[in-house]
Order: sequence, then structure tokens, then C-alpha cells
Amino acid sequence: MKNFLTITFMLAIVQTVSFGQNNLYPKIDSLILSKMKDNRIVGLSIGVVKDRELFYTKGYGFTSVDSLHKVTEQTVFHTSSITKVFTASAIMQLVERGEIKLTDKLTTHLPDFKMKDKRYLQITIEHLLTHSSGLPWEHNFNNSPNDSTALEQFVSDLKNEKLRFAPGDKFDGSTYSNVAYSILGLIIQRKSGMNYEKYIQKYILAPNKMTNCFFNHKLIKQEIKAEPIILSGESKEIERFNLSGVIKDLNPVLKYPNYALIKRDTYGRTSEHAPNDGLITSANDLSNWMTQLLTIYADSTSQTKQFISYSTLKNMWKLQRSIPDYKTSMGLGWWRYSDSPFGDYVHHPGREPGFSSVIMIYPEKNIGITILCNGMYADQLVWNELPELILNLMNEENNSR
Repeated sequence: MKNFLTITFMLAIVQTVSFGQNNLYPKIDSLILSKMKDNRIVGLSIGVVKDRELFYTKGYGFTSVDSLHKVTEQTVFHTSSITKVFTASAIMQLVERGEIKLTDKLTTHLPDFKMKDKRYLQITIEHLLTHSSGLPWEHNFNNSPNDSTALEQFVSDLKNEKLRFAPGDKFDGSTYSNVAYSILGLIIQRKSGMNYEKYIQKYILAPNKMTNCFFNHKLIKQEIKAEPIILSGESKEIERFNLSGVIKDLNPVLKYPNYALIKRDTYGRTSEHAPNDGLITSANDLSNWMTQLLTIYADSTSQTKQFISYSTLKNMWKLQRSIPDYKTSMGLGWWRYSDSPFGDYVHHPGREPGFSSVIMIYPEKNIGITILCNGMYADQLVWNELPELILNLMNEENNSR
């Protein structure tokens, strides 16, 4: 398996690019290929938007360890929590239409919602969007039907849960809640009368030319589907690392270079997690999404009908919740980061066993970057190192002109 990966990696050096070359493209290629080799990455795809146009999109490597299907800009990856910005956008469409308000109580729109802890009555839509509701990060939902009824059943199953803190009283990295976004997904269903996935396809994805998106991996053609990759081995350390990314010191993928990378049997999560974790899409489609967002943001006076308005987008990207002494803060569905070397940006990372991903937008610089990878073990490279290195290259190229 190791020899196969070495050979196929070398064969993958020349992949598809969707436009002509310039001086910067070979440098980005060389950087990514070097980092993939150093981190034992099987497949990766990237999209860069500049000045509201597609600047660079390309795939590298292969869809799986035993596959001859090359990754392209059209290859789809499980994006995990990037899904949340799409759920948040759908909620904000309902706000624009006057069907809900950010200050509304959750129970106004889900009157049958109950929890053991009566403080749940104070949860608002804004609390859910900003991870400040007090709801738990996860909820153990046994025997999921994994079908169109799963979301209703999951939210109903919260009746015996307690809040971790009073709604609105706290916000930091520990208050993050996948549960909150499942609840938002159910609100979208109830208010629209449509299945969550169908609503997102019709009102969010289609208007943004995102035609290569899925919520069910079984519907995807094998040649365009990136498979989840994990590290082989049966030790507790490796098992814990594969499922949650928890490590004591060095990345086990690098710590155990002789251990094979293998395809994970389970792809993604069950249906009740669709609003917080379910979107499967490509770097090309996410580039279309970033282009559209930057176009909306750039022209506050445009009369062109968009899927959301300039004022709504600005509100989503505006600081809503901050963490004292940290540069990271929260908008509506989007994380914010201030004082980076390249300016302030909004972003959302994603990670799930077998995958890591990120979407980053620099509104004032008119730049967006997305990176998708079929290895959770590469999350720090995907989230931080690669975007910064690519931006450095773009900066150097711009300064040399």
C-alpha cells in the first residue's frame, strides 16, 4: 500500500487546472505538492477567488488510497462544519422575509420543543447562530433512523438534556454546539414546509451555481467522490486520534510512517446532523459561493436580486460575540479573526473522521480561499499553514509587479 501511494503520488503531480498558467501557479503547485508529501495526504483540492473572480482551482492526489481516480477541482469532499454557514444563510433568508426575528425565542417557532432544564425557554435564534445558547456540543441520539424523519426525532430526543449555562451568559470555544444547528435546520423545515436538504439546494446552492453538492454520499459517482482516509492500527492512541484528532504529542500519521493509510468504512454522519455537518461539495462550487458573497459585499447599492442582501451579509460577518483577550470572535454562523498579517477575515473550518476543510474570506482584500482534504490528520495544515503560505505567495507576486 505504501509503495502504491508513492507511485500514484508521483503520477498525480500534473493535474487539471481550469485556466491558463501564470508565474504564480507553479509556485502554488510546488508548495502544495511538497506539503502533501510531508503530511502523507492522499487527496486535496483548492479554490482561490480574487477580485470577485475565480483565480485558481485545482485538485491534487487521488480520491482514495486504492483509487486511480485523480482529484480535480470538481471532486467532492465532506465539508463537515462548513455546512453551518449555509444553514445560517437559510435562517437569514427567513429573517429577511420577516418570518422570524433574531430576537425570537426558539419556542416561538418550535412550540413543542422541551428540555429538562427550564432555562431553554430563554434560548433565542441569535443564541443558536452564535454558539451561546448553552446547548451541549453533541447529543447522543441512539438508533437514528437516518432518514427524513431523523431531524424531528433528534430534536424531540433533547427533552432529557440540560443546558450547560444560561442562554447568552457565555461564549468561547467550549460553547460550540452542533446541536444548535440541528435545531436551526428543523426551524428551516417547519417554516418553509420543505425538507432541510431540499430547501438548501433550491434557495442557497442553486442560486450560487453550486451544482455539484450532495447530502447523501451514496448518490455520488465514485470517480468524483473523495473517500475518508484514516490511519491503520488498533492502539487506543490511534483509535482516539482517528475519531477525534486527540493526540499527546506528534501527529500519529507522522509518528508511525510505516502504518498504512486506509479508507474509513463510515462516511459522514447520520441525517439529523445534515444542518451542522452534512454538505458534500467541491472546491469549484465553494469558489462560486465565495465569488457571489464577495460580489454582494462589494456593492451595497446594487439593485440586482441576490439570494441574500448586502445588509444581511454584512450583519452575518459583523462581530456578534467576542472572547476576551482573543482575536477570534463570532458573527452569525461565521467565525471572525482580526489582526492577521493579511487583514481581518471571516471563516469556518470543518473536520470529521477522514476529512478536514476550511473556507476563508477577506472581505476588504476581495480574496477567498477554500481547501478540502480527505484526512482529518491534516487539519492544522488545511486550516492555518497552507492558506497563510498561499497568501504569502500571492502577496510576493503582487509586490514584485
